[in-house]
Amino acid sequence: MDSAISVCSSSDTLKPYWIVGSVLLTVVLCVVALTASDPKKYILYNSTLSLATGFYRLHHTPDIAHLQRDDIVVYVVPEHVRSLVRDRHYLGNDIPLMKPYSARPGDSVCTEGHRVVVHEQTLGLIRDTDSRGRPLPWHRFCGRVPAGQFYSFSPHAASFDSRHYGPVPLTDIIAKATPLWTW
Repeated sequence: MDSAISVCSSSDTLKPYWIVGSVLLTVVLCVVALTASDPKKYILYNSTLSLATGFYRLHHTPDIAHLQRDDIVVYVVPEHVRSLVRDRHYLGNDIPLMKPYSARPGDSVCTEGHRVVVHEQTLGLIRDTDSRGRPLPWHRFCGRVPAGQFYSFSPHAASFDSRHYGPVPLTDIIAKATPLWTW
């Protein structure tokens, strides 16, 4: 009876570790290159239900006049709801909101009847309570978006967006975001 001897070198057993290590190093180098190539651009991670989970590249000082509906924008939490966002731990301190740019100055918006409607198209529902049953503010409005302001609405009904706090000044936009790696 012949016996087969299998020889396994140490380099074969280390191969998976080298592959994983190489991939991780490549990802780290890409992130460093993206952020170091232009200090005004960096990456933001989204873990909320408002948008796809993942990493977004931020483009600071976007040309507001050229923003399109459904572009993703990053903006300061409106002052009148900052304490609510902080107290309920919706976001960490000084973390901006990242939402779709849904309605611009002059657009028709209506947030009555528990639905969000922009230009006669329903974008989503409005909930009275958050995921823990706590009451949410509801911005009731039907009309044209005022000059210098915009509305942000996520299709996800649990999103904390303009359906709860109203229009946002265009000057509060920090950046435009583009998905880098989402799932």
